[in-house]
Amino acid sequence: MVAQGGFFLPSRFSTIRLMKAKECKKGTFILYNNQPHKVIDYEYYAPGKGMPVVQLKLRNLLTGLSTEVRYNSMADVEEADVFYIDAEFLYDEQGECYFFIPSTSEIVTIKSADLEQERLFLLPNTKVQLIKFNDQPIGIVLPPKVELTVIETPPEIKGASVTNVGKIATLETGLQTTVPPFISQGERIIVSTSDGSYLGRAEKK
Repeated sequence: MVAQGGFFLPSRFSTIRLMKAKECKKGTFILYNNQPHKVIDYEYYAPGKGMPVVQLKLRNLLTGLSTEVRYNSMADVEEADVFYIDAEFLYDEQGECYFFIPSTSEIVTIKSADLEQERLFLLPNTKVQLIKFNDQPIGIVLPPKVELTVIETPPEIKGASVTNVGKIATLETGLQTTVPPFISQGERIIVSTSDGSYLGRAEKK
């Protein structure tokens, strides 16, 4: 193991898993400059002449900083050796998000700034997967969809159908999304965590 920036990184003699740059789709975890990064944007370019290339926007999972890199599409890229563990979001306090790990009864934290986008889908008791790198929590994987309450939206339009133009709704976490015109304030709706889009009304309990 070697230390860098206060974190212990895998030895270069450990097992190295490689993938082609063209396989580094959004959400993939790779090593860049010996530190784990998440691919947050992916673009593929195939010029008329020459080898296709991919442009990746990466977020450093240790520092939170973003960078853009370009690879030959067939270049070898090293996968980050991360693992996942079931966890539950508890609360956000003083710039830290707290998570409970049922399997170990452990409570761990991740800086709120490192979960800026994910935080818009988190309510207490939300089940997630915690991402760890060398036993250091560095991120989370959200469930595919969550239920959130509409706290502000223009009044319901009587007789409106799903085919009508939508309207903006602000949800309890601060997320804004487009909803059908018949959705009213106080309703619980289902949204996709991949893009924040409206998926439907939640079942009434």
